[in-house]
Amino acid sequence: MRKLTTTIIFCFSILSGNVAICDELYSRLDSMIMLQSRFTDEKSKEINVIKSILKDKKLTDIERYSINSKLFKEYEAFKYDSAFKYVESNIQLASKMGDQHRIMLSKLEKAHIISVAGIFDEAENVLNSIDFNLLSGEDLMNYYNQWCELYLFKAEFSNGTQYYNGYIDRAKYYRKLIIDNANKDSYLYTSTLANYVCQLQQYDKAISLLSAYLNKLNSGDRQYSIVTSTLAFFYYCKGDYEQQKKYLILSATSDLKGCIRENNSIRELSSILFAEGNVERAYKYLNVSIEDANFYGTRLRNTQASLLIPQIVSGYQTEQHAQHKRIVILLIAISIVAILLITGLTVIYWLLKRYRRANYKVKLMNIELNKAIEKLQQTNGLMQEANGIKEEYLGRFLEFSSILIDNVEQQRKTENRLAKDHKLPELYEILKSNEFINSHTKQFYQNFDSAFLNIYPNFVCEVNKLLNDDGQIIPKQDEKLTTELRILALIRLGFTDNQKISSILRSSITTIYTYRSKLKARSKYKDDFEQKVIKIDSYI
Repeated sequence: MRKLTTTIIFCFSILSGNVAICDELYSRLDSMIMLQSRFTDEKSKEINVIKSILKDKKLTDIERYSINSKLFKEYEAFKYDSAFKYVESNIQLASKMGDQHRIMLSKLEKAHIISVAGIFDEAENVLNSIDFNLLSGEDLMNYYNQWCELYLFKAEFSNGTQYYNGYIDRAKYYRKLIIDNANKDSYLYTSTLANYVCQLQQYDKAISLLSAYLNKLNSGDRQYSIVTSTLAFFYYCKGDYEQQKKYLILSATSDLKGCIRENNSIRELSSILFAEGNVERAYKYLNVSIEDANFYGTRLRNTQASLLIPQIVSGYQTEQHAQHKRIVILLIAISIVAILLITGLTVIYWLLKRYRRANYKVKLMNIELNKAIEKLQQTNGLMQEANGIKEEYLGRFLEFSSILIDNVEQQRKTENRLAKDHKLPELYEILKSNEFINSHTKQFYQNFDSAFLNIYPNFVCEVNKLLNDDGQIIPKQDEKLTTELRILALIRLGFTDNQKISSILRSSITTIYTYRSKLKARSKYKDDFEQKVIKIDSYI
């Protein structure tokens, strides 16, 4: 059971991978179809550059022959009548020069081009007019290949008739000649051997031979298109139809990229897609195939495409009719749903209206309740702050008072002892000195600073935010608050009267007034500086 499950998962993953690959290849092919006109324009410009050289009247016959050969190669798979024109011109030039070798080469090219066009009798006459005894090496192999190609085209054209097998046998005969005599490293030998072993049903060997050669080619080259198209045929013979489609797509993409209008792959792909029920894509690719056949201008591809037209068009129309029927049904269903939706929305709107009226009253109550809660929170905050201040200051007050009582008691004892011992000068010095008051005043400041900064640790920083950059207050290292900061601290605690502040800090009223005026002058908020000080670290 576990093995069966693993096998099913493995097969599913392979199929999923193949589908993803095919989707990507179809997307690339579709993008090439959209760019076809641009590729055609670029190809025409390149050809026109070569044509312009022929206008030079100083060219020799050999030079003209060479340029005509280039133009023939450009037009060979692009436009039949132009290819035919330049190969005919070369036959005339070679005859004029009396160059038998060039005559035979041009005749082989002519035989190829008219075979592609489906003019088989004339192609056979041209090949028969060549004395193959004068040929050798690669030229002789090319001669055999043209005969093989002619019979393959005949077989393709007569597929389904009694003549088909005879043409295939003749093609096989010339293939054998090529295999026996061709250079084993040449493409002609490899491709011919691959086709030959395919006929012997050695499909894997045929695929292996051409696959190895395919790595040397680039998409857009005619040879790449032919090799991928041939591999598609091998996979068809093997029964691997997914790989057949893959290589047909690769071949069709290469045809479009290289402006190869004499093609077969996209028409074959269209036929397969139609058989699979993908009528819309089949119709699209068939149109491309017909346009290419018309552009190239030969009857063979037009005839092949025309055989598919009635089936695919009929299937496309049937699918369009079915799609129209589905759309009508869908529109009716949508209309019914729309009516139900409108009815439902009307009921919902009525219910929402009732809900909103009730909800509005609840909102008003919630607003009032939130205001009350906010006020309560503010009051609680103030109470917490006040309690904190009270607790802090109560502790400090008790501690300071206790110390002060102890010190006063100690001072009293000292003074009593001096009076008892009649040391009046020493007693007078103590009574005259301010040291006792100063030390306790300093201790009071320290206690006040510590208590205040415990309650408002960010007070100095927040005050400096209210002051200009050049008016910042920076306490010295040995002090926590300066006199200015103590005045602001008392204001924060609610002491706004100068008399009370001066009494607490043991300074004159004038000094306190002067400090407050200077602080306002250095503030960024001259009108409400002290109000902002009061709100530092406030809950309100």
